[in-house]
Amino acid sequence: GRVASANCAANPQTIVVGTMTPTTVDIQNARIRHDGDTLTCAQIQVNDRVEAHGTKNGATLVATDVNVKTDHEVEGSARP
Repeated sequence: GRVASANCAANPQTIVVGTMTPTTVDIQNARIRHDGDTLTCAQIQVNDRVEAHGTKNGATLVATDVNVKTDHEVEGSARP
């Protein structure tokens, strides 16, 4: 789904995915990846398309893996 918001200062770190039926995703201990690169919460942007995998805990998805599908410049990595 699409990222509606990110709360990287919170403990645990969360993102909200989806607009019609938003889901809070706990990404504190998740492996966040994009095309093989590891990302941090701060690199996830609103409107990014993400796919999260994990375990539902009430209304929250506790993610083990988050795959960012949107291409955007990742600071410090140059691609030819």
